[in-house]
Amino acid sequence: MDIDRKALVWAANPDPKEYPEDHRYVGSIESHIAHLRQPGKVYWGLFPPTSIRFNDLTPPLCGYIYSTESGRVEHKVRIAGVEFDSKPKYPEHVPSFRASKYVQNRLLLLIDQIDVMNPPRHLNEFRKFSNEEPIGGPMGGSLAIVKDPLY
Repeated sequence: MDIDRKALVWAANPDPKEYPEDHRYVGSIESHIAHLRQPGKVYWGLFPPTSIRFNDLTPPLCGYIYSTESGRVEHKVRIAGVEFDSKPKYPEHVPSFRASKYVQNRLLLLIDQIDVMNPPRHLNEFRKFSNEEPIGGPMGGSLAIVKDPLY
């Protein structure tokens, strides 16, 4: 029996130099990986579209990060926790470059693993969980719930 699992896909910029000084590392994949190495987990905050309901997302979940630089999905993550509209439960996992960036209506993903995908995938290989249509691109900061392709 094939059971569909939910996964998340979101966009990020792998190069911190692309950001203004006050947000330099907030969307950087490499900056989050560096923080993950120390305490073993890292929060990633996103502004979710209002059309997505997150109360039925049960960790652990897979996540996939779309690189705005390459136009491909290059990283797979393991999401250990999902929090919404709250202060982080585990402040030690908030990287210093995100500490002042938490605001209401923010989705917080507690990530305990980030791996490089080999080979990277095209965004249109991911299907929306709601209707199985491919994700359109480019994502530009968006977030989508998809059927986990189990890459």
